[in-house]
Amino acid sequence: MSDENPTPDLHLYMDAILRRFRPSDAEDATHFFTTAEVCDAIRALNPEIKGLALAVVHDALVEAGFRLGSPLGMQSLAFRWMMEEK
Repeated sequence: MSDENPTPDLHLYMDAILRRFRPSDAEDATHFFTTAEVCDAIRALNPEIKGLALAVVHDALVEAGFRLGSPLGMQSLAFRWMMEEK
C-alpha cells in the first residue's frame, strides 16, 4: 500500500452515525442514504481526509452493521443504506 493514499480510519465517523442511527431493514428504516451522501458528510467534517473513497465508506458501513436496501415505494432500483433514527 502506498503512503500517499492511506486508507482512512472511519471508526470515529461510524461511531457518530451509530449514536443517532441503528442499522435497519426497509420496513423500519426512517432514513435512506447513498454511499456518496455518507462520503460527502464525512468530507464536510474533514475536507483534508486522505484516501476517502466510496469503496472505503461502503466497507466501513458494512463493518458497522448497516445494510443496503431499496426504499419501499421507490419506482427504480436504487440502493441506499437503511437506518432507523434512535
